[in-house]
Parts: sequence; structure tokens; C-alpha cells
Amino acid sequence: MTIRRDPPAPPAAPPGNRGRLGLHMTAAAAEGKLALQRCEDCGTAQYPPREVCGQCLSPQLVWKNHKHVAGELLGRTRIHHSNEEYFKRFLPLEVGLVHLEVGPTAVCFLREGCVPGQQVMVSAQLDASGQAVLVATPSAVRTIGRSAALSTSQAAKEKKHAA
Repeated sequence: MTIRRDPPAPPAAPPGNRGRLGLHMTAAAAEGKLALQRCEDCGTAQYPPREVCGQCLSPQLVWKNHKHVAGELLGRTRIHHSNEEYFKRFLPLEVGLVHLEVGPTAVCFLREGCVPGQQVMVSAQLDASGQAVLVATPSAVRTIGRSAALSTSQAAKEKKHAA
């Protein structure tokens, strides 16, 4: 006699086994903030969280909270397969590398409309397991490159004047 078994239900939350250094990011994300470490000796921002500065190896790292952090989307990819059961129902997933204005580059989930080479805003949000994840959303306020500090309309005027 063959026993038929129903396939297991997908997990209700993503894997929750993340390091203890990420707990500060999670606590900040619960308050709607993005927490990043900064070295008190050399000023380098750190991501992912670490025990010592990746630049000068100083252990003098302090946490700085941000509402969000601007950055440039360097590249994106669409993930069509996952070994984690939880993520299979969300496939395909859009993720990308964002070079944050404060220094480090981070892997982020991407909201619709994020285009490589353009400005995005990165924030920390809680996933279904209650852990912090980074999410990038398009930013229409600023452009990347030589005109980074100019608004879109100012950049258009500058381009027209140069022609």
C-alpha cells in the first residue's frame, strides 16, 4: 500500500537565522529607520554590520540612524529560482546593487521603476520573520553623475545650455 502525502505548506516567514550584529538594524527598521555603522577613527560607513572597520580595522564603530539613504543603482537582476521555500511564491524577485552616498554598496530588494544609473532611496523594512531588509525605491528628485546635486529641471536646463 502506497501512502500519499500532501506537499508541505510553504513556510510563513523567510529564514530568520541572521547574525547578532544585524539586531541593531532590525530594531531601527522597526522604528522606520535605517541604521548603519560608522567608524569613529576613519569615518567609513560599514555595511554589512561588522566587528571592526573594513577600512582601518578599528573596533570603534558606532550606529547612526537615517530615515533613508540615497544611492545609485549600479545594476539589477531578476531572480527566477530560490532554494528557500518561502521565496518561491514571490518569484521572480528583483534585486540590485546600490552604491550608497554614505559609502558602502548594498544588495537591496527593488521596487518597480528602479533603473540602473539612476538615483534611488534605500530604507530598511521588516520582512515577515521580523528581520531588517533593505529596499530601494526610485527617486525622482535627484539625478546621478555630474549633476548629482541639481534637481531634474536644473539638470535639463544645464543640458539645453550646453547644446
